[in-house]
Amino acid sequence: MGKKKKITHEMSTQTDISYEDNKKNIINENNEWGSKNILQKIYFALQGCSYGFKKDKSMYLLLAILITVLILSVIFLPGLFNKGIIIFFSFIALSAELINTSIEETVDRIGLEYNVLSKNAKDLSAAASLIIYTGLIIVCIFAIASCIIKSDTLHKNKIIENTGGYICQTFCEA
Repeated sequence: MGKKKKITHEMSTQTDISYEDNKKNIINENNEWGSKNILQKIYFALQGCSYGFKKDKSMYLLLAILITVLILSVIFLPGLFNKGIIIFFSFIALSAELINTSIEETVDRIGLEYNVLSKNAKDLSAAASLIIYTGLIIVCIFAIASCIIKSDTLHKNKIIENTGGYICQTFCEA
């Protein structure tokens, strides 16, 4: 057959798996790489999200903050564009944290002993997440500031004189 490789799994003992056996598990019956259908891909993605939350407890704090930001933006920000930008950046921030966790897991898989390159890889992935969080904060500040300025202008011009008018403008303006 083929050459045997020793593969160590985190929870299991070492097993011998030939290259051909491993290749059969990865290639589906149409000789295409990847999973067989879209439902499997969604299942694997949900497994990754679940693992991200199990592995990195700060994901719960991030998710709570993002849900709060999303709810507040949907309620208080006028216009679909402002809401869409906030929602988009929120999903990007969550994705960045998952990518950060996957890079940390990959580096830990390579070796747990201290290595400058491993430290740099982890630091760089954390920096990427930090930059996206900073972008999200800046976008939120600009969206809120533009709403305050617009609302103040509308009040001065007596276009909106009550809270009902503001709510109507918030949900009706595109």
